[in-house]
Amino acid sequence: MINRVDFGKSDVNLQKLLKNSISHEIVEFCINTCIRNEYKNILMISNVELYESIVLSNKANVNVYVEEENFDINGYQELIKNNDIAAHSITLLKNFDKFNSFDAILVLNANQDFDSLFLKYEDKLKNNGMFIVANTKSNKKSLKNLVKEVKKYNYRYDLINWYTGFITIVKSFV
Repeated sequence: MINRVDFGKSDVNLQKLLKNSISHEIVEFCINTCIRNEYKNILMISNVELYESIVLSNKANVNVYVEEENFDINGYQELIKNNDIAAHSITLLKNFDKFNSFDAILVLNANQDFDSLFLKYEDKLKNNGMFIVANTKSNKKSLKNLVKEVKKYNYRYDLINWYTGFITIVKSFV
């Protein structure tokens, strides 16, 4: 059981400063998943990852990694410089291949095809790690292709038709 004093409470200050296109419930799901599974190294793939990365890192006490080319470094530096932002750990990856593996990979509102992302990052996911894709209702064809790929690997997965829809994939065999 997860016992969080701040369960369900969002960082109001950060919400005022940053756009968050992911539902609060999905962010909470990701935080609780990281805590429950004791994940520490998380790869965040998103076109709007600043809010989610800071909140996840702070509330789940994890290291969040993002690829440098997909990150608004100037906006981030300006935010940190001019505001009182909660403690967090975000690391920019310049050369993705140098990093060994991640406990979880979170795909939140990414513009790429889900199956392509899975194929690109699957070998970087630790055994029993979790690959979570949110906002799956936005691209049903890509979701179907992702499920086909996951079945080829014989990994466990769960489609959840909750809010915007998402899928959780665990890198362990059925």
